[in-house]
Amino acid sequence: MQAPVLPTCVMIYKKNVSPGIDVTAMKVLFHSKDFASIDGAGLGFNNRRPGAAAWHYQGRVQHRQWQGTYQCHWEGPQLLWTVQGDERLFALAAALKARGLQVEVRQDSEV
Repeated sequence: MQAPVLPTCVMIYKKNVSPGIDVTAMKVLFHSKDFASIDGAGLGFNNRRPGAAAWHYQGRVQHRQWQGTYQCHWEGPQLLWTVQGDERLFALAAALKARGLQVEVRQDSEV
């Protein structure tokens, strides 16, 4: 006797948002002079590891108010950081601006 075939269950997570706005795809871009000024700021940047290209790095952002992933690379004398995540990254952008950094927020489709 064969075991019965169980149906596959697929769950889709859906948020209630305004039509046409994809809140799960935000990017925050900013420059810093070094790793220490960001890593030591208590913003949740951690698990930095080498990226695919030379002088490129990637990691996670884990904070109680926001989370996401980041990539950074040297652009001249400064690091260019790109953080990807959901709408909670607006709080990260505000924290970075409060520290005097120039911050740009974009939807993922714009980049």
